Amino acid sequence: LSSIRVLTNATKYSDVVEKGIKEGKVNIVVSVDSGTKDMFIKVKRFDFYDKVWENIEKYARVQPVNDCVKTKFILIPEVNDTKEEINAWIEKSISAGVKYLAFDIEMMWYNKNSEHLPDSLFEIVQYAFDTINEYGLNVELIDRGVIVSDILKSR
Repeated sequence: LSSIRVLTNATKYSDVVEKGIKEGKVNIVVSVDSGTKDMFIKVKRFDFYDKVWENIEKYARVQPVNDCVKTKFILIPEVNDTKEEINAWIEKSISAGVKYLAFDIEMMWYNKNSEHLPDSLFEIVQYAFDTINEYGLNVELIDRGVIVSDILKSR
């Protein structure tokens, strides 16, 4: 039996999810989309930053392997697309015990701009990939993250 993937905002802690993670039957992806509290509030429009990271850390402590708990960064150009946010996300993930990250690009922005993606997008995405690799972490590219990665490889 393969594991069940749970997409969560981690605002509430679930003992059932914890049990599934411990048993290796559940993996979770928490889309934090920021590294700093101010950006979290700006993107998510609610102030659960500390609670979310506390819950991520609790889940990460019980994972039997490093890929059961992932934090995801959905890059939103001209909102959270800074080196500072990416660095803060990576460092916060590491401090919470997360070793596996997920990366995507915001869908509505991408769909609107897919014919003429700016160089700045490729530069910040390359920076994110390089920094994740420097820390020795794994990354799962999701949807538009895969497309942009493929374009980067062909450049």
